[in-house]
Amino acid sequence: MEDMIAEMDLEEKIGQLMMVGFSGQEVTPELREMIEEYHIGGVIYFARNLTHPFQVADLSRRLQEIALESNGVPLFISADEEGGKVTRVPGMTHFPGAMALGAADSPELTTRMARAKARQLKYLGVNFNLAPVLDVNNNPDNPIIGVRSAGSRPDAVAAQGSAYLKGLQQEEVIACGKHFPGHGDTSVDSHLDLPVIEHERERLGEVELKPFREAIEAGIDSIMTAHIAFPAYTDSSELPATLSREILTDLLRKEMGFSGLIITDCMEMEGIVKSSGTVEGAVRTIRAGSDQVLISHTHRLQIEAIEELKRAVKSGTISRERLDRSLERILKLKESRLTWQENPPYVGEQFQEFFRQGYEVGEELSARAITRAAESDDVLPLELEDHSPIYYLDLTDETRTPVETPETDEEESHPLYRSLGHSLQEEGFELTENRGESGFNLVLISSPPASSRERELLRELAEDNSPFVIICIGSPYCVVELPEAEVLLTYDDSPLHVQPLLDILQGRREPAGRLPVELPAD
Repeated sequence: MEDMIAEMDLEEKIGQLMMVGFSGQEVTPELREMIEEYHIGGVIYFARNLTHPFQVADLSRRLQEIALESNGVPLFISADEEGGKVTRVPGMTHFPGAMALGAADSPELTTRMARAKARQLKYLGVNFNLAPVLDVNNNPDNPIIGVRSAGSRPDAVAAQGSAYLKGLQQEEVIACGKHFPGHGDTSVDSHLDLPVIEHERERLGEVELKPFREAIEAGIDSIMTAHIAFPAYTDSSELPATLSREILTDLLRKEMGFSGLIITDCMEMEGIVKSSGTVEGAVRTIRAGSDQVLISHTHRLQIEAIEELKRAVKSGTISRERLDRSLERILKLKESRLTWQENPPYVGEQFQEFFRQGYEVGEELSARAITRAAESDDVLPLELEDHSPIYYLDLTDETRTPVETPETDEEESHPLYRSLGHSLQEEGFELTENRGESGFNLVLISSPPASSRERELLRELAEDNSPFVIICIGSPYCVVELPEAEVLLTYDDSPLHVQPLLDILQGRREPAGRLPVELPAD
């Protein structure tokens, strides 16, 4: 390791500190330039880059070939493959997300799920999963974490996070805990502005830091910074944790004892842009204690950040010793998790076997996660004759945030709903989109009713004598605004919820989930 570092020139060292995103679904001239000329340490995949498993595997193989041929050092290839609402790789098992894991309350199942996910990721060349989310979502108004968190209880979030990271790392896929020191108690999205968390250190230690502390004890490979201000540590409401030496070095490194890789969240998010700008922020975060800088979108900013980092080292703003410490962490992690060899050819039958294994554990987890939030007498199980009418109403909100998968066609009903409807028809029931005066009324919802018309319609359904069930595929906090009804919570739209939902509706299974959040009073 020391010999390798000694042989690298300044440009090669600086490049390893960068992880970049790109446009397109193949190796573009700009991306090749970033690898061959700027020696970048990693790339990040988004849904925009990926179409199907073979394409992902082929792209990963080609990227690693270029890196090994030009630099002799393999790339981190990362993705936000959290599960639930945040997935990137098409064709993989669409596992339930973190809040469903919290509701299932089985660390053993979580580890099995994470191992199954890691086998698929690794086979497609993705060696760095930007998960698990370790944020404690104790703010019902949080616009960006929500169901991406395992819940509002620090102990449960810590248990699920540790189980998740162990499963990934057992299969030699890098785990990344995020977003340090915690993004769960905000009502502002750091993609759009700089949130501020005003809690004192004692409270932060008991709640926000607990999952990170346990993840460090469990040996997590990497931790991602949050673009959030914590005045308790910095005496400033304008300084993001990503740029704070007090948080990244004094707290995370020295006090909490983390010796692994620190990577930033995307430096093009407004929480950074409004504080320092992407390019200056790249220098400031390395000085604060980060090891790798993530710039997910703009090619020009990626190059400018590299050039600015070079100037900072040459001027002494960043010492060469400081640069080498980060480089050592990066290379050590690559040496321990990556193969440093060309990826084997993609074989569809092998990937399908990994998919089958993932589907089995994912459906088991989903069945355990579905939660009965409220119940009405004599609704479940449904006692319906063949071809009994089922009237359904789709009130899901398809609005997407920057972290989510691109939106679906607004003219289409929700994919989980289409799957559920198709399965109900297979069961022999007549399915219609129009509300009838008799029969079973099924409503799919992801957030509180958005209009007075929707609220009135739900009240009418609740007062009707027909069976009425609401399936909430989003935040469980919305149930406090729903009329009295049978409410089932899935927490996300994973297709693995379909069969367990059918079993619950028809009495073949009881809802087994445990509500993972404390609901606010009405």
